[in-house]
Amino acid sequence: MTQTATAAFPRTDLRAAALALAADGHYPEAIRMATLHLRDGVDEELERLLVGWRISAFLGKPQPVADPNWPRAYARAKMMPAQSPAKSPQLLAEVLIHFPRR
Repeated sequence: MTQTATAAFPRTDLRAAALALAADGHYPEAIRMATLHLRDGVDEELERLLVGWRISAFLGKPQPVADPNWPRAYARAKMMPAQSPAKSPQLLAEVLIHFPRR
């Protein structure tokens, strides 16, 4: 709903629309309408209802389905073995010189 469309709704209509949408299970839309309603003032009952609507909207989201083709099989590239510092005393000495102990 756009700003101009919501401006046409009186405050009580926003509340009634939010309650009707929530009763039909359209929680995201109900939350938007209730939030617009609450911008103009305090409505403790609607704020309490919003807590439940937000939980219901969160729990109502579809759960992602795992991809059965994951991980994909790729041909392994031939890699050179990593050179360890123990095999290169010069590299180890350079590292120790540049990174002193504290």
